Amino acid sequence: MLRSNVDAMLSATDAAGKEYTEVMEAYRMFAHSRSWLRRMEEDIDLGLSAEAAVEKEQSLARAARKRGRCLSARAAP
Repeated sequence: MLRSNVDAMLSATDAAGKEYTEVMEAYRMFAHSRSWLRRMEEDIDLGLSAEAAVEKEQSLARAARKRGRCLSARAAP
């Protein structure tokens, strides 16, 4: 469902600005990432709300980007 929603929103961005389109493309990348979805499911299984799981993964992605690391290379717990 997330994937189709993001794809639909991206399709509707034709008239939107370049910045909005770039943000939606980034969301699409995460929505189509199996490792990201797996980590989100694991976070939720551990008791986090979906919102908290997203915030956790966003923070980890930002930190990895600052360190110049690929998030998918992160070791599984």
